[in-house]
Amino acid sequence: STAHRLRAMSRAHEHLRRIRAGHPDPFNDDGSSSSTSASPSSAASAASTSASPSASSRHSKISLAEWNARMEKVAVEREHLDEVVMDYFITQGYQEAAKLFAEEAQYSPEFDLDTLSARSQIRSAIQAGKITEAIELLNQLNPEILEKNEMLAFQLRQQQLIELIRAGETDTALQYAADNLAEQASTKPELLKELEETMSLLCFENPAESPLDFLLWDTQREAVADMANAAVLYAERLPENAKLTLLMSKLRTAETGLMETDCEFPPLRL
Repeated sequence: STAHRLRAMSRAHEHLRRIRAGHPDPFNDDGSSSSTSASPSSAASAASTSASPSASSRHSKISLAEWNARMEKVAVEREHLDEVVMDYFITQGYQEAAKLFAEEAQYSPEFDLDTLSARSQIRSAIQAGKITEAIELLNQLNPEILEKNEMLAFQLRQQQLIELIRAGETDTALQYAADNLAEQASTKPELLKELEETMSLLCFENPAESPLDFLLWDTQREAVADMANAAVLYAERLPENAKLTLLMSKLRTAETGLMETDCEFPPLRL
């Protein structure tokens, strides 16, 4: 859960800090944590500290049960967690989820959730494979987004090519690639490589069972939707990364620091 991950991040940093300080036991002598409360922001700031190679070489091993028990002793205020979760929904453009969460958690964000409508529609269109519709929505919102972001424009057109291949429209796909992708790809090796990989789907009778089937996965659509969402946020001068994403990144940094010491602990499976 989100709460467990945030608690884990806070405890990971506390563990790391005490190891670096040469404390004989990363926790108090009675087995309890000296940290009783943490907010996501303070935990994130602390977790960014990495371990020094010269940290104490004292071997410390903690079982999964003990580690989880100590995690549970770290208190994170619910309002802080609600803020982080709501920020994620708002940043990602999940309007319906944000409204449901606000209602169920009885949380009132400062951000006007009704303004999420455009980004939510764009994301939904891409996730449904309706790329032409998504491009039209982007242009209606702000024509400069695609004009100034050539990479996003290419990725959207390439996704449209993938959707044509998925639908078995081979001739249409070939013509579309020639008319909308070939010229841009020919000037940039990295784009040409991507286009060639996508076109290779046409070599298989059943692309969904080919070595390139990942291009047909929902995660591919999601990646393009995330790129479009980030471009809109940038155009609107809003943060492009959710706080939860940054927190998880700092958690990984803290875990990496712990792994550089002799401490053995059960890392989270993120």
